[in-house]
Amino acid sequence: MIDGRSTQTRRRLLVTCAGATAGVAGLAGCTADDENDDGENGDDGNGDGPGEFDEENAEYGVWPMAHYDAANTAVAPNSGPESEPEKEWSVEVDSSPTVPVVANRTVFVGERGGKYHGIDLVDGETLWEHEPNEWGDLRGEENTIFTPSVSNTAVYVSGDGVEALEHSGEKLWTSDHDTLFNFRIYEETIYGRTNEYLYGIDEETGEEVLKIQASDEIETLAIDGERIIVATRKGGEDFLLEGYERSSGDNLWNQAINDVRGAEPDIRIVDGTIYTVRDMEVISIEIESGDVESLYDFSESNTRPAQPTVYDGRVYVPTELPEVPVLNSETGERVSEWENRRLKGRTSWRMPISSETLYVWTPGTVNSPGVINALNPETGEKNWEMESTLTGHPTGPIVLEDSLLYADNSDNTIVLYR
Repeated sequence: MIDGRSTQTRRRLLVTCAGATAGVAGLAGCTADDENDDGENGDDGNGDGPGEFDEENAEYGVWPMAHYDAANTAVAPNSGPESEPEKEWSVEVDSSPTVPVVANRTVFVGERGGKYHGIDLVDGETLWEHEPNEWGDLRGEENTIFTPSVSNTAVYVSGDGVEALEHSGEKLWTSDHDTLFNFRIYEETIYGRTNEYLYGIDEETGEEVLKIQASDEIETLAIDGERIIVATRKGGEDFLLEGYERSSGDNLWNQAINDVRGAEPDIRIVDGTIYTVRDMEVISIEIESGDVESLYDFSESNTRPAQPTVYDGRVYVPTELPEVPVLNSETGERVSEWENRRLKGRTSWRMPISSETLYVWTPGTVNSPGVINALNPETGEKNWEMESTLTGHPTGPIVLEDSLLYADNSDNTIVLYR
């Protein structure tokens, strides 16, 4: 069912470019089909380019999707804090929060159980709450899959298929599917999944424009250029990466990824290459053919790698050890500048990056707090570090202009550091 809505043209946010690569573009002035063609990183880029930012977004920054863009790079053009930040505000919700997303000075966040919130980024005031029409039989799923996505047009939440809301929380339309989640936005289309199907939904009208039936239960997805990549679970710790043509939905290739322990094989796409993990290895997969190459095997270190972040020809790998191994993305060789850079705890969480800083969360112990580490991505030297009250498994950080935003699942809070 499509609800009535305004059709006036709105300026788009960077979210519509979702083919971001590992390079970092400026907030404005990027053109044509290459979001990151700034000559600094040598990245080719495949996206359709960011839309213009208004002054407010340039001031505060945006984070449109769970991993910043549809390619899941976790690489953002926002500056982050230049020095150790202080806690600005904290907002408690009723249950475990999703990854927050940000646009137009507003934080949009969901929580387990089916409620979404709009929160003022500056002062932490809750502006509105929304409970979707439908939620399906999904309350036992991981809360992070219900992360909203946001463009300059609307914020998109799981519910009656996709539910599109004004940034003020007023409903615009619903797509009238089963509940969709794991949203990605690419070229004015919202992509989301059920357990078995991947859908493309027109951003303006809410009409279905694509439907793909995967081979098995879908765990996650990524989009770049003319390719959609989904990970399906084949049983236990075994998965299949499936490559599809974005325009037609035709299946192009399948690649088995086995012995993935603890979670699904998350997907990063950079310069036409997929980066993920398999057992004790970091691997790369050619997006056009599905061919696999092992970049590095951590068996000798007796540590299991987690999903890496890729930037400027380097692969930054979270592990169960208090260090961040860094690999050359072409050769897989360890980068010597990062050897023996010890941190205060293991690093097996997502590590977002900006042009000047890699953000690494190391959890605390019974006797010591966790630490937010801001590291120089070239050398591994610390720009700053901060002991934090965050506990458990915080999602994020979301890197914004001069600030970091976390969702803390241990005490159901969203926390801004500035």
